[in-house]
Amino acid sequence: MRSGRATLNLAGATLVKDLSGLPDESISGGLIAAGSRLFFWGSRNLWVSDGTAAGTRPVGEIPGWLGRYVFAVGDRLGFFVYDGFTASIPG
Repeated sequence: MRSGRATLNLAGATLVKDLSGLPDESISGGLIAAGSRLFFWGSRNLWVSDGTAAGTRPVGEIPGWLGRYVFAVGDRLGFFVYDGFTASIPG
């Protein structure tokens, strides 16, 4: 199995929404693209962005501080959350 790594080119990148003023929130995880949306972990929430300020919002607070595994399947996002005791697959 081959591990895929992409090279990120920030030329032409622009800030679509400033999350730095939100209490208890900072970007803490990698980026994953699913279709035309970009998902990323904040310190408390899973976020999604369509590339606009209005379309950048938290999906929800996701428990499981010990491990979060995210993957894209086409235009959908799947993830497993492990809290150290139980594993769950959101519906």
